[in-house]
Amino acid sequence: RFVQARSVQPLARVALAVLALNAALFFLPPGRLARAASFRAVRNIDREVTAALESIASLRNRTPLAIIHYGAITSWRQLEYYFPGDFVFVVSQNPADATAREEPWLFHNRRRRPLERAGNAILLPDRCRIVCLLPPGQKSSAVLSPGGGWIEHGPVVYSDSISGGILTIGGQRFLGPR
Repeated sequence: RFVQARSVQPLARVALAVLALNAALFFLPPGRLARAASFRAVRNIDREVTAALESIASLRNRTPLAIIHYGAITSWRQLEYYFPGDFVFVVSQNPADATAREEPWLFHNRRRRPLERAGNAILLPDRCRIVCLLPPGQKSSAVLSPGGGWIEHGPVVYSDSISGGILTIGGQRFLGPR
């Protein structure tokens, strides 16, 4: 009885009008700011994330992956969820800036794990393929240390040949698997 039977019909019309306007703005955004949250933007991000996850899945073999997330669109949470048995390292995108510096994280089997270190380098797990996800438009040569045998595979790069070597990603040092 709160809403009289006579007032339901105008309320339904208003709700339908708001719903239609919301859908129209999602598919046909009126400005630059609105385009960032439009259907086209969401679709493009979904394509990039899907391509990264599929590329990583295709790189899996009998050995685990050491996935290094360095500011990529694919979030570390997605990596940790879809690849729980692999090692997911999350590296701050700007480790040189002392005010923004965060300690890298490691996730394995859906838990945050302590990092193992040798001096100032993070130890990568034994017998693993190293996969790196970079920010969009970032050239791997600008972020990854040379000589790592990096191979581009869709939106990710990987290497099997860093055995025992030092790998630098955006200023963070890793000691390759033994």
